[in-house]
Amino acid sequence: MTERQTSGGSRLLDLAGQTRLRPVIARTTQFHDFAAQSLRRGKWGPLVFVPAMRIQPVDLAAVARHLVDLAEHPDMARAPDLAGPRMESLPDLVRRYRVARGLRGWVVPVPFPGGTGQANRAGGLLPHGGITDDTSFDDWLARESTAEASRAEGRR
Repeated sequence: MTERQTSGGSRLLDLAGQTRLRPVIARTTQFHDFAAQSLRRGKWGPLVFVPAMRIQPVDLAAVARHLVDLAEHPDMARAPDLAGPRMESLPDLVRRYRVARGLRGWVVPVPFPGGTGQANRAGGLLPHGGITDDTSFDDWLARESTAEASRAEGRR
């Protein structure tokens, strides 16, 4: 297999195997700002097409703390998964983000077809055990709205 055919992750694992570094796998659920990304990517005129999926979003600051903890304790090969406090509907998160930002548009949930859709409907993107952070999407949204207002005030 050529380097071009090798995925980035497996290439890193190959490199780590050639050193004294021991790779640690750390999985997380989607970040809270996935709703903002979905809104930007799915916007088409007045409509916002969003995958109809259930997720359990986690705060990026919690992910950073998790990674620092892992760097300070490198003796494990597989870290516990990290997730947010509760399962949410992505279209609902996008609607709440849109309202909080004063943006217009109708959110249209779009189901995934085929095997990907079946896996999503079965909860394939939801965590099964691991660590749960307590920062909710609403907590993150309030914090982001406050930060955005401060940035806007600073530009005046």
